[in-house]
Amino acid sequence: MQQDGGTSRNIETVNTYLDGFRRNDHEQILSCLTEDIEWTVFGAFHLTGKEAYDKAIDGAPVFIDPPELEVVRMVEEGDVVMAELSGTARRAAGGGCACPWQRCSSCATAGSPSAVPG
Repeated sequence: MQQDGGTSRNIETVNTYLDGFRRNDHEQILSCLTEDIEWTVFGAFHLTGKEAYDKAIDGAPVFIDPPELEVVRMVEEGDVVMAELSGTARRAAGGGCACPWQRCSSCATAGSPSAVPG
């Protein structure tokens, strides 16, 4: 469903979520998620619930917050938004690294039972 400005509520939610990550704003990030959030990074971890997600927002201690995230493209179909991202994270030991998910999907759906990034 598109808002007056032509952007849907779901795309606005994804943009708000990504902006929160760029600023390391836990409250903003969590405001975009439902209580039963599930986050799976295949081969790495699976988290359930806002509390677990909140603890994981800062990432591993080897990284300096926040990551640099660029939206490559966003596609919306029905009530699902897929965001293709590229990004970099700085390491505490120095230097940067390209995110291992050079192309990753973050899904957030306003009003859905849960939003599942990654």
